[in-house]
This record gives sequence, structure tokens and C-alpha cells, in this order.
Amino acid sequence: MSWANRASNVPVEYVLFPDEGHGVAVKANRIKAQEAYLSFL
Repeated sequence: MSWANRASNVPVEYVLFPDEGHGVAVKANRIKAQEAYLSFL
């Protein structure tokens, strides 16, 4: 979370996949990530 989000008290959902690196390769993780994108939009 950035300092700007903390300063303005903006709620942020942090999605972390411990079994991934810089991308999202595991199919189950991709589905969860895409669901998070859609709920954001």
C-alpha cells in the first residue's frame, strides 16, 4: 500500500499469491486475480 493510500485512508485490497513470482502462472491464481480485477471495475 502506498503512502498516499494510507494518508487518505483509502481501502485497498491486497491480493498475494505466495506460490507465484512476478507473474500469475497457476490457473487457480489467475482465476482469483481476474475475479479481483472484475470486482474492482
